[in-house]
Amino acid sequence: MDSPQPDVRLQESLARYGRAAVTVALAVAALDWVGWTCGIEPLTRINRAWPQMMPWTALWLAALAAAIAAQSGRPSRARVWAGRGLAVAVGILAAVVLAEYATGRSFGLDEVWFTETVRALHWSWPGRPSSPTALAVLPVAAAVALMRLDRGTSGAWAVCVAAGGTIAFVSVAAYLFDAVSLVGVTPSRGQSISTALTLLLLVTASAAARPDRFPFAWLLARPDRRSLVRLLGILAGFPVVVALSRATFLAVGVGEPTEWSLSIVVGTLIAGAVTFYLSQREQRLLIEKELVSKKRADAEARYRILADNAVDVIVHLRGSEVAWISPSVEAALGGPPQQWIGADPSRRIHADDVDAVVAALGGIAGGGSVLRRFRVRSADGDAYHWVDSHAKPYVDAEGNTDGVIAAPRVRAAPGTDPGRTPGHPVLRHRPLQGHQRHVGRRRRRRRAHHSGGPDPRLRPRRRHRRPDGRRRDPRPAARRQERRRARPDRREDSLACRRTDSRIRLHDLRDPEHRCHHGRARRGGLVAHGPGRRGDVPGQTGRPEHRRPHLSGRGTAIR
Repeated sequence: MDSPQPDVRLQESLARYGRAAVTVALAVAALDWVGWTCGIEPLTRINRAWPQMMPWTALWLAALAAAIAAQSGRPSRARVWAGRGLAVAVGILAAVVLAEYATGRSFGLDEVWFTETVRALHWSWPGRPSSPTALAVLPVAAAVALMRLDRGTSGAWAVCVAAGGTIAFVSVAAYLFDAVSLVGVTPSRGQSISTALTLLLLVTASAAARPDRFPFAWLLARPDRRSLVRLLGILAGFPVVVALSRATFLAVGVGEPTEWSLSIVVGTLIAGAVTFYLSQREQRLLIEKELVSKKRADAEARYRILADNAVDVIVHLRGSEVAWISPSVEAALGGPPQQWIGADPSRRIHADDVDAVVAALGGIAGGGSVLRRFRVRSADGDAYHWVDSHAKPYVDAEGNTDGVIAAPRVRAAPGTDPGRTPGHPVLRHRPLQGHQRHVGRRRRRRRAHHSGGPDPRLRPRRRHRRPDGRRRDPRPAARRQERRRARPDRREDSLACRRTDSRIRLHDLRDPEHRCHHGRARRGGLVAHGPGRRGDVPGQTGRPEHRRPHLSGRGTAIR
């Protein structure tokens, strides 16, 4: 099975290299044909002692380059079949040439191009490509033909690429070290060095067109691919340096075998210097990376300690799972952190709040933050807790977004008001008076009034006798209740009063004719009085016995 596609940037680099290799191959083939057409021998071979590139060879190389270009990138079906047809045609012609060498006969293809020019060379088989050339072109043509066949051809494609590249590399090494006899080079037959170099370019271009196959797929999948590329470069460059050094020593007059010893020494020194430089650079990068990793680990440990000792719960969500949660969750919602890690948090959110929470988390992807109040079920599953959660994207040390970081804070115990902090009284705003009052304190005062006890806001009376000298009634509350029951007009005025759930009577003071027991009219608004109080209604004179002390010296305004 083919490996996954590499990253886009690397794929574009390989595509550029493939196009450059194809362009160079087409240029070499075109120059060879120009040399045969115009009779310019230096365009057909580099050295007069080395064989020339035949017209058929140049045509094969140009056809293979065009086939690779047609199948590179994202080709259409027509382009794939066109490139495949060119590669198959080149492979068939290479097989015919090998058959001619095997049978010792000519099938009439040798002198198709430039007949008079090739006959003037007086070779054994004028115009015919050499057997090493045909042997190297055949696997390369097969590899190009199999470029876009994915079903069971990856192994065969890799074998063809390796075979074509190996034959071409051996030919280039033989020319570099003056061992042309290894490839059977004579003035009449043999593979030219330009042909071998062009075949190497075509092999690499074919491999670069499919980076999802071996060997590029294997190389790109390794974490140490940079080191491997440097090692391969040093190994491939060493023989080139030795060969160039030998040619230099021969040019200055150093004889054999001294030039071999000196060239090997020079090549070893250059390879060692390059290796030392690259290793030091890599070592420096590794040290810097290790220092960065250590600093990051220290920072993570420091923040982990802070998170472990935090009162609020801190949770890292990755997708639909809890990646990490602080130990404070055990005190807030119950259960150890291991019980929460790896679980889906939406299963613990109240069914009425799930959609809102999911929508809020979905809006964080743009980089913003969200504050949401919802209900979360405790670890034992007995009750739901109201929590206020602040969430935003989680950014790692490399600057990449890795899920969501949230800090839920429990606002109320199960079954209580989410706006109330446990252990503190509820505060409500009284807009008409412009200040806040403790509701619990007002309730205690009202309860004390109903029970007949003293009003905690009023100073106790210190007089035990009336101004006329008579003693006070020891049971004033009971006598006042008896007088109220004896009054025939005990009813609620339908125009001015009504009762609420808190048993507070409301007087409509917007009526200028209405007067309460204060004996004067109030301006527009509603004034609340305790239960049983009455304003000045028909039948009442406003005498002291018709009045009762109320909760506030002045009417309590209601929102």
